[in-house]
Amino acid sequence: MPISESAASAQSVMSPDAPNRLWWAVATALAVMLALPLSVTALPPMGDYPNHLARMFIITQIHADPVLAKIYEVGWGMVPNLAMDLIVPPLSHLMPLDVAGRVFIALALLLPGVGVVAVHRVAFGGRSFWPLASALVCYNGLFFWGFLNFVAGMGLAMLGVALWLRGTEQSGARGGWRFLLPISALAIALFMCHAEALALFGLTIGCTQLVRLWALRRAGALSLPILAGRGLRLAAPFVVPALLFLFAAPLGESVAGRPMALQIKEYYWAVHNAWQAGKLSGLGMPFAAYSPLVDGLAVAVIALVYGLQCLRHGCRTHPGLLLAAALLMLVYPVVPSVWLTAANLDSRLPVFAMLLLFAGLAPKGETGPMVRTGALVFVALLAVRAGVVGYTWARNTEDIAAFRRVIQTVEPGQRVALVSGADEAAKPPFRDWLFYDFKPGSLAPLLTIDRRAFWPGLFTSRTLQPVHVRPAYRAIAVEQSVMPADTALTAPTEKDLLLNPYIGQWQQQFDYVLVWRPGEAHRELLPDRLRWVDGAGIAALYAVRR
Repeated sequence: MPISESAASAQSVMSPDAPNRLWWAVATALAVMLALPLSVTALPPMGDYPNHLARMFIITQIHADPVLAKIYEVGWGMVPNLAMDLIVPPLSHLMPLDVAGRVFIALALLLPGVGVVAVHRVAFGGRSFWPLASALVCYNGLFFWGFLNFVAGMGLAMLGVALWLRGTEQSGARGGWRFLLPISALAIALFMCHAEALALFGLTIGCTQLVRLWALRRAGALSLPILAGRGLRLAAPFVVPALLFLFAAPLGESVAGRPMALQIKEYYWAVHNAWQAGKLSGLGMPFAAYSPLVDGLAVAVIALVYGLQCLRHGCRTHPGLLLAAALLMLVYPVVPSVWLTAANLDSRLPVFAMLLLFAGLAPKGETGPMVRTGALVFVALLAVRAGVVGYTWARNTEDIAAFRRVIQTVEPGQRVALVSGADEAAKPPFRDWLFYDFKPGSLAPLLTIDRRAFWPGLFTSRTLQPVHVRPAYRAIAVEQSVMPADTALTAPTEKDLLLNPYIGQWQQQFDYVLVWRPGEAHRELLPDRLRWVDGAGIAALYAVRR
């Protein structure tokens, strides 16, 4: 039984309207432009990405490197955050590690758009230009923060929704059971990719099922056996992930005697809530990149083109998908940023809701010149956004080279503490959104990749990653690094000691201190305790005097 009359009649209207050659040309152009900036740098400055890449380096090298094996250990478990760890190390046997990392970035970048196209085609029955505009959302704040496992998980979740719709809405009540095995396998893959992506998948297919049951009720065809059968079919894919989460996932682990959840809460209490301008900033997450002007232009163009087309020709909708998007935005104001060991929970909802809007809306009429003009406008707008991203990434290659020169004297196995200098402290609020550079400490993972040295902030959570710090180093490791100011070397505040407990004994526990953006007077930092080694605008390195 169809969801709605408009969705049911979409196949006869939409299938012939999107010419194959033009559609594929536009889709190919969008995909190439999205991935093109990855060719301008070996280390895209995407928030957490360099940290993740350092973990990939450890996984691939630890078996043959006694220095890394002395500091870290690899312990695979049922951790719901493993997509990159399972894909990049095997790829590194076929290509250099940095190339394998960028292949994974491209996969995470393209999957959400592919998922939207798949859902839209199943929901409305034909190929359409409109979901291709979701390529503009593939560049979003989560992607540039480096939340790659979740971004890939969003795409996988959308593909799962397409499979669910095909199984339940196009195959009838009995045919839908045939799809349970592939959907269950996909749910397990989603759990391994990211738990919140699995939750969003569950919410979406639950909404589509709810709308379908409501249609049955209005038609007088709803009965208890039908209700029970559909409920069992909805719950079945989540049985194994639920058991894995409850009994196999390492929740509640502690490091250095402090619970992981407490460490993350301390981190966000001290930093995240201080700079995030409330929930309003999260509403811009679907289009947030490096230029507020270009990002705002993308929003305006999409709203204008979609709005004009809907006003002139009308609009088809898929109620289940739109209900899921509406629910996400309704709960967004009350969803916390941190829960258990997960962070930024709320910021992810608007991005997935926007993907659902692209998948669940279908303006009528794709034969007129306005549609082709709109497609060309979307291509041009994405070309501008890709140009901004490519320019931003390319101009950071100088910082990478300078940072590598600064740390070249660090020997394998040595310990390096990180603090921020005067220039970083003076940085105006939200500068990263206007003129992006590496966030504090985001180049520190090169200490692992280039020098095989230890630094405190590598991602080694037992609840999130398979790489862990060995007991001898746990007292000077933190799972969510918040770089203290250089003043903490002499007068650490209560906040400094809370977030970086090692800072009170840095002179006894570290071989070097690395100052991020030290300022002009960096050579004069604590000359009785530190010896200047090398420096540049991006960082300065000091040897610790014992």
